[in-house]
Amino acid sequence: MTVIDSCGRWDWSLRVTDDGDVVARRPVKFDGATVYSTEHRPNSIRKSSLYQLDVREVVDRYVYESDTEMTVGELLDRVQVAFGGVVA
Repeated sequence: MTVIDSCGRWDWSLRVTDDGDVVARRPVKFDGATVYSTEHRPNSIRKSSLYQLDVREVVDRYVYESDTEMTVGELLDRVQVAFGGVVA
């Protein structure tokens, strides 16, 4: 797993998993986590997490939800480096 950006232990992080998924994740004490991910898995209407998003959407949501000082462009560049190529 490659950490692209992290805002702290109990705040948002943006990562690229070993399986090639881009994941924005925020732990929620005693309740799991809120996740935005490219991972192919079903979404639940009872959860705030969203899956099957494209890379840009995950990064956009991360920038909007987190306290990162990085721009969408900077984060997309880091994701590209983690993938070793170009992402849409």
